Amino acid sequence: MTEWQRRRPAAGSGRAWSLSVVSLSLVISFLLLASRWPGEAAAQNSTGRVINFRRGKRVKTPAKRVTKRRGPAKARTRVRKPGSRPVRVSEKAPASGLPMTRGLDNEFANDRANDNESGPTRLRALGERPGTTGALMLTVDRPGTLIIIDGVEKWRSNEGRATVITGLKPGGMELRAVREGFEDWHGLVTVVAGEAQPVLIRMRPLLDLVTVRVPEGPFIRGNNRGERDQRPEQVAWLPEFEISEGEVTNRLYHFFIEATGWRAPNGHRYREADGGFREGEADQPVVFVSWDDAVAFCEWLTRETGQRWRLPTEAEWEKAVRHAGRSFRTIGRVWEWCLDWYDREALKARLGIDPAAGPRHVVTISGVEGPARVIRGGRYPRHLISERGAVRAFYFPDQVRADIGFRVVREPATVRLQQ
Repeated sequence: MTEWQRRRPAAGSGRAWSLSVVSLSLVISFLLLASRWPGEAAAQNSTGRVINFRRGKRVKTPAKRVTKRRGPAKARTRVRKPGSRPVRVSEKAPASGLPMTRGLDNEFANDRANDNESGPTRLRALGERPGTTGALMLTVDRPGTLIIIDGVEKWRSNEGRATVITGLKPGGMELRAVREGFEDWHGLVTVVAGEAQPVLIRMRPLLDLVTVRVPEGPFIRGNNRGERDQRPEQVAWLPEFEISEGEVTNRLYHFFIEATGWRAPNGHRYREADGGFREGEADQPVVFVSWDDAVAFCEWLTRETGQRWRLPTEAEWEKAVRHAGRSFRTIGRVWEWCLDWYDREALKARLGIDPAAGPRHVVTISGVEGPARVIRGGRYPRHLISERGAVRAFYFPDQVRADIGFRVVREPATVRLQQ
């Protein structure tokens, strides 16, 4: 073997050395990577989500589930992102174990999830600090009343429950309570830090009926082409009066029942237990009311408003229909009680209007005889208003029917002063 052959490196030895160098570089790189991200190679992006590096791919780590327990059977679960702050919720856990519920806006959390739970409803502001804020304990006598604090709608009242709103800044606040069919309630309260101020809200029924003014003057009464008790036509003169645009509604009549304890309507359209009207019929004409019931309502309305209310005479009812019948938004739905006793010869004898006079005529209804009061109107299409204006009918004043209601007349102020 020549000298040159002895000095020549063995085949493949250079490649082996190069591979060793490369392997060493990879080991060093891996160690550096492991020292920077312990365990699995990982990184956290700006959104707080953990990103794992596995086999050269970025894999999102699912958010962790954190469970907090506060006593037996009161586990609360909140899902949050790693590194984020936990959501603060009410300190009181519902007895039913149901999840907590929110109030009407994101500012408050409702401490009662179970509506059957007794005690006041507690609406607590999220993030409040004890001792730095005050509270209001509100009691409203009408359920479903919308409560507005400083112009912001907060919640609707519950029946028979007080509601505590905490986390309120100390100082003056404006309260407003709104409910359909009632006068708006306004009040100013002062919130004191660390105290709960009691507030009692009593809603007053809205008794200001919409009326149609009928001016004084003559009108044609009766109908020569009508039934016997509508003849003959005659000219009658009446002073000015105001008559309600619609019949007395279920809602308004129910206020009368609550205030006086008067007997409630008894019929298939009303609840047997309390005489309350069915859902969706608050603005329908009250029916199953007698003439005596209608008069008692007018007397109550007079006391409540300080204005003179009564049933219309049949002459007033007829003139109102002829003068402004199409202004009555509810005409043609039911028969309506009038103040007069019924007399089939009233127009023939030209008796005029004298509702205070006693009955002059006895009628027979279903085999029963007795004096009756006038009813006007009935069910008919609106285009027949003028033709139906003279139609007269009658019914016993102490009896009720499913198609008889009433509307009311407000006398002018001059008449009220004279009385």
